Amino acid sequence: MQRERKSIPQNLNQGFSLPEVMIVVMIVGIVTTLSLMSVAKSQSSLYALNAAETLKVYLEKAFSDAKRRRARGSDRAKIQVTGTNTYQVTIDFNGDGVVETQTVSLPGKVTFVYNPAEPPTATIDWRGTVAEGNITFNLKSDQNQTVELELTG
Repeated sequence: MQRERKSIPQNLNQGFSLPEVMIVVMIVGIVTTLSLMSVAKSQSSLYALNAAETLKVYLEKAFSDAKRRRARGSDRAKIQVTGTNTYQVTIDFNGDGVVETQTVSLPGKVTFVYNPAEPPTATIDWRGTVAEGNITFNLKSDQNQTVELELTG
């Protein structure tokens, strides 16, 4: 008994043509570019949110420190913007009753937006009120993502 062999047609295409491969490569390139742009924008937004959260923590520490020490006059807690990417925090950091000042830097891609003639300053007294009234700290990332922290006195 002999088996019958089926012949394979010789006219079938073997593989992909050059235009088909080029189209697939272009589509993959476009999708990759769009996803990388999205990741960069998200990362920039996270930097701004992280910087705002750090500033918020220092503001909360300043409020609690001023109340705890019953701060008055020059002894009050203070947060002051000193540059486009730095601010100073003046509180009792180690709980010994002595007020110290530390300079905090924002992440590299985040800056403060403010009028240089009037940098935002929040001075907090023993009642937990802001001496300057309403203060706004505006942060901006390199991708123009903005975060605003507003204190009302």
